[in-house]
Amino acid sequence: MENVTIEATQNGIWLNGAGRIGKISNCNIYGGSHGINAYLANLWHIALDIENSKISGGVYGIDIWDEAQVNTGSTITFKYDDASVFTGTTNNMKITLQEEITCTINGVTQETPCDVRS
Repeated sequence: MENVTIEATQNGIWLNGAGRIGKISNCNIYGGSHGINAYLANLWHIALDIENSKISGGVYGIDIWDEAQVNTGSTITFKYDDASVFTGTTNNMKITLQEEITCTINGVTQETPCDVRS
């Protein structure tokens, strides 16, 4: 996805389950709730690669999460560059994942459970 503007009342992008976006480049994504909302469950894999983009939401710029259930084998791979901006009134970025999920942010595997907020 390149040179795209999304203005939504709820979620700019909603990944429910397995969702792979090759790259979000030079985009402006706004959601009334979340710019990007990504939900993981058992054996689901999500990949986000964000470059030179502005992702914003009324609550979170980016919210990646799962529920307290068995999520064995699920993965999230999240890459972004320094030119990308995430903004939200509660958190700019929130990643909350249970122990069974492998989370890699900019090439670094996070400890589990993972709770990243900025």
